[in-house]
Parts: sequence; C-alpha cells; structure tokens
Amino acid sequence: MKKSILILMMILVFVLAACGRGQEEFETVRDTVIPVSATKQMYTISVLLPDDTLEQTFSDLDEVHVYQQEDGAYEVYTQILTNMGVEDALRTLTGQDSETLTVLKTDRCGLPEYRTSWYTMSEQGGRVHRASVLYDGSVCYCVSFSMPEENTEAWSKSMQTILDSISLNPVES
Repeated sequence: MKKSILILMMILVFVLAACGRGQEEFETVRDTVIPVSATKQMYTISVLLPDDTLEQTFSDLDEVHVYQQEDGAYEVYTQILTNMGVEDALRTLTGQDSETLTVLKTDRCGLPEYRTSWYTMSEQGGRVHRASVLYDGSVCYCVSFSMPEENTEAWSKSMQTILDSISLNPVES
C-alpha cells in the first residue's frame, strides 16, 4: 500500500514537472478545525499557495498541515494551537523563547498578528524560517514558511506573498 502511494506520488511529481512553467499561479487551501468550545467562534486558515506546492499527506500530526514546493525549495506549515497564549505558540513554532525573538505585532482579520523570523542550522545546512500567528484570545492560528538558506533569494517573494495572503474564515456550524 505504501509503495503504491509512493509510486503514485512520484508519477504525479513527474507529470507536474513535465508541464510548462508559465506565470506562477496560486490556489487557496483551507485547514478545517474542530471547535474547542461551542460558545467560541472557530476559524479555518486560508492561504494562497503556488500551484507547484503539494500537501504532504504523510504528515504524522493531524493538526499540522505541511505543504512542500515540488522541488523541495520550501515548505509551508499551517497549524491551529488551542488553549495556548502567543508566547507558548511562538515557542512551539520556533523552539525559542519569545525574549530571544524579534516579534512584530500588527493586525489581520480583526485579530492581533505576531510575525517573527529565525534561523536554524542542521547537518543539511542552514534554514530560514518566518511565521505569522493570529491570536483570538484562546486559539493561535499559525502559518510558517521554511526554506534552505541557499533558496532565500529565489523564494523570498513567494514567502512574502504566502504570508500576506493569510485569512481566517468562520467555521460553519
């Protein structure tokens, strides 16, 4: 079963790679959430992703959705963290305390938005990360972008477009 899924995914990648590359096109993806409380309005996260971004269906965590550019140039994560404050959400996303991060606070969708960026190093090399957290008082709606350091120049515009496209849509009861 796993081999057939892997083979189908590889065929899909080859077919998509064979398609001509024109102007970069974006599509909207949504992550559905289960309400924490019947009295609290919950939202889905919507974000525009380029057409060559595929959802990684083998993600182990149901609450985290991982989207990867077909050539592996970047990854986008959407995650909804419930019953957590902004500082805890930033720690969960970055692995760092908020005091070590530069956090820009703005507003989006009528909620406070917290944006930050950070750098990590591993055996594979350096990675550049950016994240946006929208907070409604008890739920953090998070979108983060990660790419290898060498891809920064080529993909920084896409990263900005993706993070600027974040919107929240009410979950219908």
